[in-house]
Amino acid sequence: MDLEKKIPDQENAFVRSVYDSMFNFTQDAIAILDTEMHIIRSNKPFIEIAKDYSSSTDIGNIFDLIRDEDYRKSFLSVLEDNILMKEITLDSLQGKGFCILQTKLGPVKDNGKIIGVYAIFVDITDFRNREDELNRRFNMICRLVENASLGIVIIDQHHKVLEANGRFCEMLGYSREEISKLHTWDWEFLM
Repeated sequence: MDLEKKIPDQENAFVRSVYDSMFNFTQDAIAILDTEMHIIRSNKPFIEIAKDYSSSTDIGNIFDLIRDEDYRKSFLSVLEDNILMKEITLDSLQGKGFCILQTKLGPVKDNGKIIGVYAIFVDITDFRNREDELNRRFNMICRLVENASLGIVIIDQHHKVLEANGRFCEMLGYSREEISKLHTWDWEFLM
């Protein structure tokens, strides 16, 4: 049975409107593929991604967009009745930089037979960029604290040591492991 014929038609208006709403009014990029990975139907967010990251101006096959050989093999595994959840990176051929997508693919079945593939793509580029920036800043702060000539200690509300830099440990004469077992009153007694 042809996958295109399985997409709800006008005979069932309610099913069609639910299908259209789910397909067209989401920010996720969605594509329905046949078993040859030709795109049967796609929504506007998918078309926008394809426009910026596809090797072809007229994208007809998912592999016009997915050029990496390992990604292609992963996508094809769905035809063996697998569900795929994978993060992929696309490089723009139009100079837009890169795009990081969280992908979800699964088989479309008719009476137990795989007749196609659904593909959902969520653009997580901004999320990953923010995460990278936070990690960069965290590492910078860690280096600043560790390399400071002052002894720095972080304690919780119960005066238990959470973290201390090397200089603080050196000032008290304890190792990092030993210092992490102390409370503020343990060194107040020493001073």
